Amino acid sequence: MHRIAIIRGDGVGPEISDAAVRVIEATGVECKWETALVGREAEREFGEPLPRQSLELIRQCRVSLKSPLLIEKMGNKVMIEREDGSQRVYSNVNTALRLELGAYVNVRPVRAFEGVQAHTPKLDVVIVRELTEDWRMGGSLIENESHRREAFNIILSMPRGTDAHAVLRAAREFAQEELADHKYVMVLHDHQANPHVHLCVRAESKSGRRLNPRKADLHRWRETFAEKLRGWGIEAEASRQATRGATRNYPSLWQAKARDEAG
Repeated sequence: MHRIAIIRGDGVGPEISDAAVRVIEATGVECKWETALVGREAEREFGEPLPRQSLELIRQCRVSLKSPLLIEKMGNKVMIEREDGSQRVYSNVNTALRLELGAYVNVRPVRAFEGVQAHTPKLDVVIVRELTEDWRMGGSLIENESHRREAFNIILSMPRGTDAHAVLRAAREFAQEELADHKYVMVLHDHQANPHVHLCVRAESKSGRRLNPRKADLHRWRETFAEKLRGWGIEAEASRQATRGATRNYPSLWQAKARDEAG
């Protein structure tokens, strides 16, 4: 007996789910269907589109049959409160379901069947569709055009001769401490004379608060980064570039290669 949570959905959703159940049962597979209220039904019953008990039921069943859900009129955000008291804000109920349950991709086999007329009778492929668009959809929606800043680019740099991988490790520890509630990506540039890390941070945190760094925050960031560097054996102090004396702009990698080839 297979235990399956069924999300009947909104609009034509219940009609689709009923038909899907009949098809599955016609195969002879024994299923125990358990309804997980999500969407309009959940709003009427619990006052929210994705209640905790529905999420827990889906996790327990480990398999769910889901029909379409209406998201246009559910408001801009869906808030999920977890057992530890923390909260997560999502732009809609579909994104909340995917991210809370770890459903990151949709696997769609596409195959032509013998005896069925098709343009490509030997077609047999699998399409893997990424579902979450987590960077854009994980919190409130980032529109295609926005009047406010949606991300910050932070550069953590050290002088020539500094161990590049130590800089990366310090940058990672810095981000874990100072940007713990934000989504971020980082990349190490070790092909230039001065190793540095570009850290791109989403402005809105997972809890809905927006990053708005002031001078005091920037100074604290420098102190934190210097502290993490010292932890990896690199002598560092928190100071602004203007107080460190003369600086030099080193040529880009492509400029250096072009110069070498010309010589």
